[in-house]
Amino acid sequence: MRYANSGKFGVAIVLSATLISGLNAQAIHLDKFFYRDFLDLGQNKGAFSAGAENVVIHSSKTPGVSVSFEAPIIDQSARSNNGNTTSLGRNFVITATHVAGSSGDSNDSLVNSQTPEMRRWGQTTYSISPNSKSQNYGYDITFTRFNKYIVEGETEIFDAGLESDQNINAGNPNTQHEQQNLEKLKEYLKNNATDSKGNLIVFQAGSGRLNITNTPAGGLGFREAGIAAITGTRGGSFSRPVDLSRITYENSTANANVGARGIQLIDYTDLTWVNGISPGDSGSGFYIYDKNKQKWLLLGVTSKADLVGQGSSGIAVATKADFEAFKKQNEQNIDLRNTNWTFDNSGFSGNSGSWIGKQGNKDLVFSNGGSIEVQSDIRLLDSGYVGGFVFKADKNASASNPTTYKITSNGTSGKIYGFDGAGLDIDENVKVEWGLGFISGKNGVNDALHKVGKGTLEIKTGANAEQGYLRVGDGKVIFNTEHQVFKGVYLTSGRATLELTKGKAQAFGAVEVKPPLDNVITNHFELKQDSVNNLGIYFGNGGGNLDLKGNSLTLNTISSNDSRANIINTDTGTKNPSYITIEGYGYDKDKKKTQDKADTIIHASFGQSTDSKNDNSSTNGNLNLIYKGDTIDINDKDKAALVFDGNVNAKGLEVDNGKVVLQGHPTTHAYIRDQEVTVTQYGQVIKKVCFNLFKPLKVLICQNGWI
Repeated sequence: MRYANSGKFGVAIVLSATLISGLNAQAIHLDKFFYRDFLDLGQNKGAFSAGAENVVIHSSKTPGVSVSFEAPIIDQSARSNNGNTTSLGRNFVITATHVAGSSGDSNDSLVNSQTPEMRRWGQTTYSISPNSKSQNYGYDITFTRFNKYIVEGETEIFDAGLESDQNINAGNPNTQHEQQNLEKLKEYLKNNATDSKGNLIVFQAGSGRLNITNTPAGGLGFREAGIAAITGTRGGSFSRPVDLSRITYENSTANANVGARGIQLIDYTDLTWVNGISPGDSGSGFYIYDKNKQKWLLLGVTSKADLVGQGSSGIAVATKADFEAFKKQNEQNIDLRNTNWTFDNSGFSGNSGSWIGKQGNKDLVFSNGGSIEVQSDIRLLDSGYVGGFVFKADKNASASNPTTYKITSNGTSGKIYGFDGAGLDIDENVKVEWGLGFISGKNGVNDALHKVGKGTLEIKTGANAEQGYLRVGDGKVIFNTEHQVFKGVYLTSGRATLELTKGKAQAFGAVEVKPPLDNVITNHFELKQDSVNNLGIYFGNGGGNLDLKGNSLTLNTISSNDSRANIINTDTGTKNPSYITIEGYGYDKDKKKTQDKADTIIHASFGQSTDSKNDNSSTNGNLNLIYKGDTIDINDKDKAALVFDGNVNAKGLEVDNGKVVLQGHPTTHAYIRDQEVTVTQYGQVIKKVCFNLFKPLKVLICQNGWI
């Protein structure tokens, strides 16, 4: 396959994720493109990185055949790993009703499935309780709430001003209401979501039961391979132009017991890039590219598929008004009036004598700033409940004048109370000063504090707090404490920045290296990283920024999924740069750090933040890199090497008797680890999935020459 750029601009793309009870988004033809190409599209790998523009894919199997994309490639991070649910912000997700079991007519696949990828985003596993689901909306739509705010990604539902269908059902249609909604929807799609030729194109991605056909000569295909439990199998596709006349109101046979009726859109897979829907893809999210807003928006979810081989799918169209109503049902609004309050887990007491009781199973939405003195542990996840803290900006807030909230602890004998909730959602132009810790027994990786929203969280927790983990998906977190608060920090999505305060880097376990042991490097801290499970900071898909802010840091390695993990220093007001010292020691079979140098590869970048496509090292690159090698001769083949394959825009690199390699970051493609799968074709057959990341011509199913 060859890649090229074109001069085109935006299209409408619809993304369907995949899985579960009813449909399957992987009926793939391999006569023109490799299986890996479909995986790359579904997972933002290869040429399909999120936001990539003017992408053209040329077939290396059939000369002269190519496909092009007018819209920037969609960021697929809002969908779960298997694609059957899509994040709508905080812990809200959307899926199909017959998947969630909300109509009472099907198994609750979302809650009961033994496939964890259905509730996983990136490296985070989420959970859901049965009482966290909505009723059915429209044709086949259900909203649910997971136990934690989803940090990996989110999207929003398109808004064409559609009115809710809650007052109609299969036995009581409303012709006038339906006609008005259809006219609004078609007008919106025509004016906002069509390409330069006036076509509506929808993009899909999923990992249901896999069908491989039309393989090259001598190759073997198969049908209905059970790959739902295998990581990395989400493949992507897109439709031929959608016929807007095929958008209609229909009764839902999947949810007939509740009389479901709503809008359904029919689409067909593209005839060149063939990846059709077949049993397994229910609930996956479909997006459109709004060319006027220049952003991707959710259109609906996969509801049904054509089982006669035509490559069609039925999309249940979502209504923004329905989601907003469900969200409102799960919120308690609390106006702090920029005054002081106390909280004892049953309610809030104001300094004027006012009292507000806490409602269970809801997000607490604070407005207008203020201070809360916590007088007991905050437990928002007890008894199957779900709830977090949401901090809203007031109408006059700005970056220079943010709405401020202060959360402090007032325990006896200096006790610092803990927080156990879905997370913190902090609005843009909001600053939250946080002085809490964790709760004993609720401080494991799965109990992490999740932070979303574009605002700023400033950690000011004092000494002796119960320690836990932090996951950040958006905005900024500032460490402004001299005490360890977190056992580990996880940055993901590329939208978040972790900023240190000069002289304060202890919050994630770094230890200060004080003079006179270090009289050259000031504000120097060390992350000991004495085991693989205790690295202090981790970068997930899409990475994020670690801003040293004038501090220097010694560490053994940097754990990152890609080169969008960025180490920066925005402190440009001093002559002394920050120093990053990389030790490069190995880890033994018990995952403990040794004192022997080992080959170490650093995927992270230095001096280039994720919020800019341009070179911003002049403001972010005030840092130097240091590496000290071992005593082995530089020409010895066994001498350990330190390899940088990200962007390095630092002021300098100091190497002492070390072997250092600077190389370009290789193109990352999707891959599947070798695992056995059950294939239904002329009986039950077990085959190995051995698709190799770097050898796409080798094979997927241990049969040479067919992909």
